[in-house]
Amino acid sequence: MKYTDCGQINVYLNYGMYWIMNVVTGSENNPQAVLIIGIDNIIGYGKVDREIKIDKSFYRENF
Repeated sequence: MKYTDCGQINVYLNYGMYWIMNVVTGSENNPQAVLIIGIDNIIGYGKVDREIKIDKSFYRENF
């Protein structure tokens, strides 16, 4: 598996209903990322994905 460059977004469909987004923080092939589970007063990745409309089109976009 090839890990992406720092600053790229990865998204995953969880339980077939919630898009989960993480941002890569390490260099290429150095697997480090931050999972986004809250923004401002919105807590929980299910709520975050609905609020900012995360879907598979976010995959490998630059943060």
